Amino acid sequence: MFHTAHEELTFDELRSSTTRIAGTDFGTHDPGYLTRVGNAVLQAESYRRGRVLLAGDAAHIHVPLGGQGMNLGLADASNLGWKLAAEIAGTGSPQLLDSYHVERHPMGECVVEDTRAQSALVFDDTPDGGALRARFNEMPGSHPSLNLELAERLAGLSLSYPVSNASHPLVGHRMPDLALSGAPASSTFGLLRELRFVVLLLGDDQFTGPLPHIDAAVTAIKASAMDTEKRPEWDGVHTILIRPDGHIGWIGADPTGHTSTTLTNTLATWLDIRSP
Repeated sequence: MFHTAHEELTFDELRSSTTRIAGTDFGTHDPGYLTRVGNAVLQAESYRRGRVLLAGDAAHIHVPLGGQGMNLGLADASNLGWKLAAEIAGTGSPQLLDSYHVERHPMGECVVEDTRAQSALVFDDTPDGGALRARFNEMPGSHPSLNLELAERLAGLSLSYPVSNASHPLVGHRMPDLALSGAPASSTFGLLRELRFVVLLLGDDQFTGPLPHIDAAVTAIKASAMDTEKRPEWDGVHTILIRPDGHIGWIGADPTGHTSTTLTNTLATWLDIRSP
């Protein structure tokens, strides 16, 4: 029977549905709170209008599967927080707050579509739906790489911000927690606690010129990465610009050294950089 979300759910109805689907009511009794969960999918067309910015459930709602709404909201806050701080401090570029919608709206749209697919898989209690779930459940166990891909997608760890004309395929992705030697922290995550841009110089790489006019916003650290042998995608990477939210903003792969010009131009995407 079809029910609207506004109709009160009774305990007898819950037990009846559980018994019909699972063959038992699992001994449930004395519920403290009952509610109906539907798949009311909504996403704001824009995450910013002037001084109003939307994040979390204010920007998107979907069926609550796997805590994806929480992960999505935390990522919204992580993206928006440092941009608001830069705007308030007067160090943000003119397009900085607009980049919040540009980067986060596609991520919300992706999660909304994923939860729709999961709803079709999980909530179909027909024999066809049961057969589909059984077949799907066989796949992750026999394909570890698929299991990892689905887990990272569910957690929101595999989503990246597309960057046109990126200097490296890893640009836009989240920075992994690489073990470091010779740095103030033992791994890359420890370098991000001050919520500043971090320029990580690996090995003998050096810039040909200082960046005195952005020292207040950027920390430059020279170190050696200890565990890249298991990460072939990091071969040849010598300089990494890590954003305050942990995403990679730029990568240099030239071991002979870098001028500050390319890095400064990249930082100007987010910061109001002026020559001293």
